[in-house]
Amino acid sequence: MRKFYFASVVIAIGLLVAAAAMTGGRIVVFLSVPSAALVLLPAFVLSLTTHSFAEIVAAYRVGFQTQAGADRTSWRKDLEVARIYHLSFGRYVIASGIFGTFLGIVVMLVHINSDIDTVGRGFSVSLLTILYSVFFYIVLVVPFRAGIERRLAELS
Repeated sequence: MRKFYFASVVIAIGLLVAAAAMTGGRIVVFLSVPSAALVLLPAFVLSLTTHSFAEIVAAYRVGFQTQAGADRTSWRKDLEVARIYHLSFGRYVIASGIFGTFLGIVVMLVHINSDIDTVGRGFSVSLLTILYSVFFYIVLVVPFRAGIERRLAELS
């Protein structure tokens, strides 16, 4: 994973941008800092309720490390903690995306008869938060969990 992770992420983002461009739409409509924050910030804060900041950093670092120099027991423990973190963080990311979708729907429904611009923004939030949650799940959770579980299987 460590050799091709960043290159794979860049290629995946490039493919998504190319797909969006081929639809005839502007790329900028897919960018929303508030929607991304609505997905990542609650997921990160919720993960701090079960893991320390050091454990979170270690959970990502262990995805790029090998066992070299570490004893088998401590390596397995680090991998297990990282596996549990990525499992919970993945759930938090998806839950935050679903929450953002419902939040956007509520904004739409509140303003449906009065302000079409606000309805559009609410619709945008509802779609972009679920899009971002899937994207962040694929980029920040799946590759790390797969690499960690592969390493755990090799230890067994």
